[in-house]
Amino acid sequence: MTLRGDQLTAAAKDQPRVGIRTLLMAVLAGFSTFDPTYTLSIGPTIAVLVLILGRPLALKLNAPVIFAALFVLWAWISLLWTPDEDFTRATAVLWTNLLVIFVAAYDLIQTRAQLKVLAAGFVVGAIITVAKSLFFGPEVSEAAETAGRAAFGNANVNYVAYALTTALALVVVLWGARTKTKSSFLLLGGAAAVLIPGLIATDTRAAQLGLAFLAAWIIICGVSRRRPLKLVVTIVLAATFCLVTGVADEASLAFESGTRVTGDWSGRLVIWPMARDMWADNPIIGIGAGAFIVTNGIGVGAHNIILQTGTGLGIIGVGLSGALIWTALAGKPADRSPRRKLLVGAYLAACSPLFLTGMWETAPAAWFGIAIIARLRVLEPGVQGQAAPGLDLAHPNFKKLPEWAKPHSSPLRSRARVSDATLPG
Repeated sequence: MTLRGDQLTAAAKDQPRVGIRTLLMAVLAGFSTFDPTYTLSIGPTIAVLVLILGRPLALKLNAPVIFAALFVLWAWISLLWTPDEDFTRATAVLWTNLLVIFVAAYDLIQTRAQLKVLAAGFVVGAIITVAKSLFFGPEVSEAAETAGRAAFGNANVNYVAYALTTALALVVVLWGARTKTKSSFLLLGGAAAVLIPGLIATDTRAAQLGLAFLAAWIIICGVSRRRPLKLVVTIVLAATFCLVTGVADEASLAFESGTRVTGDWSGRLVIWPMARDMWADNPIIGIGAGAFIVTNGIGVGAHNIILQTGTGLGIIGVGLSGALIWTALAGKPADRSPRRKLLVGAYLAACSPLFLTGMWETAPAAWFGIAIIARLRVLEPGVQGQAAPGLDLAHPNFKKLPEWAKPHSSPLRSRARVSDATLPG
């Protein structure tokens, strides 16, 4: 075989397939939807194993990976000034575990099949949670302490609701990644039909708001050829500004309705001003990762990703976490196709309320969702794994290769079948 033929075959073999690593992470993603404690107990070990069994020396230190490492490092550095070393150390360990899982999932996804398997694992976990606890299981309760809300066994109701919302966003991702068959239509439609009642039964307002925004986004994209992603980003940034500064706190109460009206958004209008004041006292470096929870006298977090991060790690921590999420979701300019805009918009519409009004940033399920969205580029034609040097595998006819090296040329046609050779993933 010629040198170019060898390169073609090597490039083909470099395409990772769905193997044990992908299946392990898919199962972990499923567990993350209903049992964060168990996920965090075994997740980091599985994540490290997945990295080692892959190509750890080939791990790309791109922007999300770098910002994840810097954020974790900054959390550990905050031990130098925290008022509660034990709690800050525990928080730093939590962030280390979360971002190891994120990096492993992010590095693993190199093909459309791997992305679909991880997303499907997450969705299946959410469906099992709903089916077991809401429809069939004896663990559902509507006791006085849950105020009539469905209780999913020992799982936190808000956590499960947020996971179901993320799962619905990933159903949209799977829809965008699907082959157009009747079975895929029925499977994804059936998944949504299970997840939506489960989400509504939790009576969690942020999750229901995410569901409404997701439905609105799908309708807008369905009736328009344009994908107004910039509009969604602008709305999210405006909402973030209002919540962080408090300029709309009182006005927002006009929208508090339903069966759970408290006059302060279930305590958020109490905790948010405390977080703003504490951050204002320590604006640059904060008071130490997680320390706000043990110093505010209430024992709860800020329920806003910016305020929680700002109180603990200051503007430096906010900048690092913001850069991590921004670079993960935005991707490279060349990757911003109409399909990516549609799917990123769906994720932002569904999940922004979770991060802005809850403690979702410390959930392993949240970081599985971000990792999957960050790898949407593999859905584009030709973006599958790593191409061999000098080859343009993105083009179906390999136009940048000499004529004799193209796959339709007879010397290579029967000897270098690019679509056949794969390596375990």
